[in-house]
Amino acid sequence: MSYADVNGVSIYYEEHGSGEPLILLHGGLGSGDMYAPILPLLAEGRRVITVDLQAHGHTADVDRPLRYETLGDDVAGLIEHLGLAQVDLMGYSFGAATALRAAIQYPHLVRRLVIASIPYRRDGWYPESLASMDQMGSQLAGMLMQSPVYDSYARVAPRVEDFPTGTARCGPWPGWPSCRATRTTTCSPRRICPPRSFPSWTHRRWSRHPRSARDLTGPGPRTAGPGP
Repeated sequence: MSYADVNGVSIYYEEHGSGEPLILLHGGLGSGDMYAPILPLLAEGRRVITVDLQAHGHTADVDRPLRYETLGDDVAGLIEHLGLAQVDLMGYSFGAATALRAAIQYPHLVRRLVIASIPYRRDGWYPESLASMDQMGSQLAGMLMQSPVYDSYARVAPRVEDFPTGTARCGPWPGWPSCRATRTTTCSPRRICPPRSFPSWTHRRWSRHPRSARDLTGPGPRTAGPGP
């Protein structure tokens, strides 16, 4: 078990394999364990680093806002803590927005960016999806405590009693990257989702990027995921 003290947060991370560094960021209310099924494949030729973000998994919550900007700062701090010049960075959902913020704020640290299941603007979500996320709060904790989400959290969390508070802090999530901000990134972005997974408004804009469809494990102009 490894922890890095970054920005007042004791961030839990694990390392697997060796080679070019690849950091994986989990979805909301999850942890780095969500990548367990694909870790052996990725670690065959990469140094894979899974991270538990603030208030998730092994990483305890702290007294500060839970914002994508500060989580992006944490990821950059971890990269520097590990002594890495650049990394490939992949995030899913909550982790994808965090990865995008890290790339916007610290473009010199991110070589390639892989984001899954996220639009780059908050209004890229379907209205009904936004309505559901905006209802996230401590009132849902009781229901979630009957689910695998809580079981996973309870197995590793340093303070299990923080679950209701953490649930409330995970939604709605402020600090969404702006459309203009995404244009400042200098890394090579990749998408790994089928086009029908997102509103067409969002997909059209990502698809126009000439380097948007490359695969995680090596170069090549293909989409790592099912087609349309």
